[in-house]
Amino acid sequence: MTMTTIEHPTMPPHDLDAERAILGAILLCPAVLATVGELVQETDFYDSHHQGIFSAMCRLENAGGAIDHIVVAEELKRRGLLEKVGGSAAVAELIETVATAANVTTHCRVVQEKARRRAVRQMAFDLFTRSTDEQETLDALIDQAEQTIFGGQDLGQASSRITTAQLVNERLHHLETLYKSRRPFTGISTGFATLDRLTAGLQPGTLNIIAARPSMGKTALALSIAAHVALETNLPVQIFSLEMSKEELIDRLFALTAQIDLHAIRTGKVSSADWFDLATSADQLSNAPLFIEDSGSITMAQLRRRARRAKAKTGLALMIVDYLQLMTPSLRGESRQQEISDMSRALKLLAKELGVPIIALSQLNRKVEERGDKRPMLSDLRESGSIEQDADLVAFIYRDEVYNPDSLDKGLAEILVRKHRSGPVGEQKLLFREQYAKFEDLPAD
Repeated sequence: MTMTTIEHPTMPPHDLDAERAILGAILLCPAVLATVGELVQETDFYDSHHQGIFSAMCRLENAGGAIDHIVVAEELKRRGLLEKVGGSAAVAELIETVATAANVTTHCRVVQEKARRRAVRQMAFDLFTRSTDEQETLDALIDQAEQTIFGGQDLGQASSRITTAQLVNERLHHLETLYKSRRPFTGISTGFATLDRLTAGLQPGTLNIIAARPSMGKTALALSIAAHVALETNLPVQIFSLEMSKEELIDRLFALTAQIDLHAIRTGKVSSADWFDLATSADQLSNAPLFIEDSGSITMAQLRRRARRAKAKTGLALMIVDYLQLMTPSLRGESRQQEISDMSRALKLLAKELGVPIIALSQLNRKVEERGDKRPMLSDLRESGSIEQDADLVAFIYRDEVYNPDSLDKGLAEILVRKHRSGPVGEQKLLFREQYAKFEDLPAD
């Protein structure tokens, strides 16, 4: 396979004076290495000599040894690098590049910025080169470019390495804040008190699967949660609807927020008394940070790009995908099960990248219909593959009246939390007001 390559037209961005100033500051005041190490890493230095010297300094720090120009030179000599960096004189001369270590943070920022510019520049050249290879998919190229632009790619950033002491202190502070707040949950509220107590809310970076057989209310539950988050907490919600049109979703949102019969809204037979409630609902929804995209066919790569853009443009607190099995794979897999597995894994990675909870609706296979007890189990996930493995939470919806019209539980829905990576599993009951396609908490006893 032959690919076109091009020459870099200019010298890569760098600042050798800033690099020397950092190294000189460390020799003047070795204590600043703790600060420097949080801002830059070895590969951020453009000059390979400077990389070697900085690496030697870090090794000495890790070993608990002293740092001065003599010791650093000895460490370089021991590793066979002293002559490559210019000898002992080159190390000693670094002390003369700065009079004080006071500006080392500024110098680190300069070196860090140059390193990131070099990384962006290299990425651009790599994309140019790959774009000439006809075997590369356009989706893959665009995805890589947008991942870089929206921060998903590590562009010479300093390491996120952190000590356990720092983590312990941060978590204790977090727990103290939670204790003082007395909130019954820590994540984003679903709008259902019983579910929030069980799940602690929707947590950032998690993949949450809501699954059910047809007509159980998957979309209704997802919209109930979306409406609560956008209307009650004013947090931005992005819905990707692959099954229903945006018009159908708005009708459902009218019904559940205004509590007007959904069929009446669809047929235009809204009573005079309902118009005020409908107008109020319309005003609330118009001002809510709720965004709907109803692409009937969308690949995982396209969804990932649009989610990144949504977060960059309007912010993002919650994302909903309705539903998983209707997504189109970016690349064809060996089987449909493999494709679904790839997409569920990609959704989990996207949730982590964006730092938001994702709710993905999922179908169940028909085996559930063959059992006497038709309450779903994890094995009922359709084309499950790794859905169960990737999901942080799996909740099923079961309404007995769907199977038994004379059920004593008419108007009730069981929410069966069968997997909860960070907490308990269990069952909770909600009211389902079918005429409004709306779920509600049961009234308090």
